[in-house]
Amino acid sequence: MPAGGGPLLQVFFIPNPSAFARTAFIEALRRAGVGVAARPAGPNPRNLLPRSRRYPSSSRVALRVSAPLSQIVKVIIKVSANRGADLLACLVAVKHGQRNCPDGLTFVQRNAARLGSPPDVTWAFDGAGSDDRDRINPIAITTFLRSVLLQPYGSAFRAALPIVGVDGSLATLGKGTPSVGRIQAKPGNRVAFTSLTRGIAGASNLVGYIQAESRRTLVFANLINIIPLTSALPEVFSIFDDQQLVNGAVQQVY
Repeated sequence: MPAGGGPLLQVFFIPNPSAFARTAFIEALRRAGVGVAARPAGPNPRNLLPRSRRYPSSSRVALRVSAPLSQIVKVIIKVSANRGADLLACLVAVKHGQRNCPDGLTFVQRNAARLGSPPDVTWAFDGAGSDDRDRINPIAITTFLRSVLLQPYGSAFRAALPIVGVDGSLATLGKGTPSVGRIQAKPGNRVAFTSLTRGIAGASNLVGYIQAESRRTLVFANLINIIPLTSALPEVFSIFDDQQLVNGAVQQVY
C-alpha cells in the first residue's frame, strides 16, 4: 500500500477453514483469559469430539449466534465476495433437504422465475455469476429488481447493494458528481487477457436502482458484452466510468 493511499479492502480465500477457525478460536479464548492446553496450530483431533446425539445432555459453556441473513448478504454483495455467494447457493440446497450445492441453483432459478425472470432467458450455473455460461437479459433483470422491492426482504436487499461514491465496490465511482449516494447497484465482470495488451471483457454489467432528481426510484440494467481490450485494468475500469456517466445523466434528467 502506498503511503497516504487510504484504506484498501481485499477479500481473501482461506484454503483450510477448519484450521483457521481452530487458531482464531484458541487465540480469542486466550485473549479472554481462558487457559487452553492445545496449540493454536496443528491437526484437529475430531475423534475426541462427542457424538452429535450426546450434545443435548452436555453443559453449554458458550453460544455463538450467527449474524442475521440480511447482514451476511450485505457483506457478500457490498464487496462482491463470490465465494460467499456460492456458499448461499449451498445453503439454499440444504434448506430444501439437498446435500449438493448445484441442487440449490434449481431453487434459485425457480425463485427468479417467480419474480419475473423467466427460465428461458435466465441461466445460473453458479451462485456468484462467475460461470461464463450464466445468462440473463435486461428486461428479465429489471423485472426481477422491480419485483424484489415488493418482497418482505426488499429493503434489506437494496440496502446491501454498493452505493455509488460511498461504499463497497462502487466507493470510488462517480466521486464529485450529483449522483453520489443516489445510485445503488451491483457490478459484475468477466474479463480475460491473453497478454498485457490483448484481452476481452466477456461481460461488464451494472444493475440496480437510481434515486432520480424527481425523487422517483428507477430500475436500470447496463449489460455489455464482448468488449475488446487493449490494456489491463485501467481500460476495464473505464467501462464502469462510462456506465456511470450514463446513469448519472439519467439520475439528473429524470
